[in-house]
Amino acid sequence: MTSTGTLRFKLLLSTVLVVAAALTTGTAASVFVASDSARRSAQGGLPPELSLDAHRRTAAIHALQDSLLLPLGPLPALDAATLRSVVALTQHAGRPGETPAAAVWTVPPTAASDSLSSAAYVMLRRWARSAPLEALWGYREGLGDPANPWVIPGRAWPLLMRYAKHNTQEADSALVHGAPEAAMERARETIAAARHFADQPTAADMLVGRALLMDGADLLARAARQGDAPTIVSQARRLSQLAQANYALAQPERASLNAMAVDPADGRLEQIAADRSLPHAWRLAALDAVVVGACLRTREVLLGATEDRRKLLAQMGVGVADIPRAGELVPVYRRALDAFDIEGLASHLNALHRPDGGRATNRVETPMQWLVPAGVRHRYAFCRSVI
Repeated sequence: MTSTGTLRFKLLLSTVLVVAAALTTGTAASVFVASDSARRSAQGGLPPELSLDAHRRTAAIHALQDSLLLPLGPLPALDAATLRSVVALTQHAGRPGETPAAAVWTVPPTAASDSLSSAAYVMLRRWARSAPLEALWGYREGLGDPANPWVIPGRAWPLLMRYAKHNTQEADSALVHGAPEAAMERARETIAAARHFADQPTAADMLVGRALLMDGADLLARAARQGDAPTIVSQARRLSQLAQANYALAQPERASLNAMAVDPADGRLEQIAADRSLPHAWRLAALDAVVVGACLRTREVLLGATEDRRKLLAQMGVGVADIPRAGELVPVYRRALDAFDIEGLASHLNALHRPDGGRATNRVETPMQWLVPAGVRHRYAFCRSVI
């Protein structure tokens, strides 16, 4: 191609991008046609490095939990009948139009309850005081073959928080009546319940565990202070601090992971996935970021996911193979990356939801959408649903 031809080609390409940006002004698409650096800024002006030291304290947390739970005595394996009841009580059906709940949970879906009966509380106490449950307890094998990881239904966490609040109320009543040992027992039960969630491979479960662990530890410290047990006070406070940092996976952390994923050649995500000192949900969140990272790279939004990104996802899938049931989760991320490229794949757009509760649509919202290639429109719809 002559220099004049090259110049004309570049001018034409620039014009197409400018037109596309102009057509989508005021929507999320203006981010997707911007430069990669601009989208990194849109992710929060992130620093190039993410310190992971605070998230490598799982072993210390386990040691503190074991020490603080000793007064509860041996924690037996949970019987099958109680497990089924707890799954039925704590399962969440997900949003309408997503994978049917019956395909996800090991027990048939039940009507959601906003209250916690006395019988349910007794059952949850028995569940809390049992040995930690296996990975993805309550989920069927394959998780119902979800189209992407963002539609896997989580637990009914408000009810679980209600259980923790009930423990706190009983503990406060015990403290008022001068019975700090009884109050500490309720706090220990909440800490024990947290172990069923904190080390799970999904971020939603991990965060439920984090909340339960911090509530129980803070309550234990308060009860132990009244019971004149300074060593327990110190241990409980330390447990709360460690849990708060170790299991944190909020928007700033996710944004940092997503920024690392813009360039598939950046090796940090692969290292995170293979780092066995990190919580399981953190390591799988790195795979989540690889998919989202395609939305933050101009070339891939315009032309589709690169082979380098697909290889990176495959390598990271090997890196998390030690996580129990990760083999059921890794294919979900592959399907999500396929969905980024292939319009109509497994009706994935029907399963994607924007953060504002709206439904993703395969169109650029403008009367002149025909100027934007169909593949770009499709990837725009996908990306506005996951970012």
